[in-house]
Amino acid sequence: MMHKLNPIRSPFNKDVEAILMNYPKGPNGYTLKLFRVFANSLRFLAGKGVVNLLDEGSPLSANERELVILRVTANLNCEYEWGLHVSVFSEAAGLSKEQVAKTKTGCSTDPV
Repeated sequence: MMHKLNPIRSPFNKDVEAILMNYPKGPNGYTLKLFRVFANSLRFLAGKGVVNLLDEGSPLSANERELVILRVTANLNCEYEWGLHVSVFSEAAGLSKEQVAKTKTGCSTDPV
């Protein structure tokens, strides 16, 4: 049986709202649809799904985390994820336009 996963809509119940407060936000405090899809399962949402692999508890700085994410998504041709991180997270992480461009066009030995 196939299930279509839809993002939940606000207003969120108090348990979901409390957990979503720990997730990264887009511009103007927007909760990304991906994270609202996670909220279909409180268990998955509470475990932060795969988000915690590169979260604020990571030993990497925000700048380094975004460079890792952008480089990997560029190398794997994950245009949606790359574009999402460029538009929502790269500026907040302090990445320059040149650094962002190099994640897609540069070589692994290029300084970033």
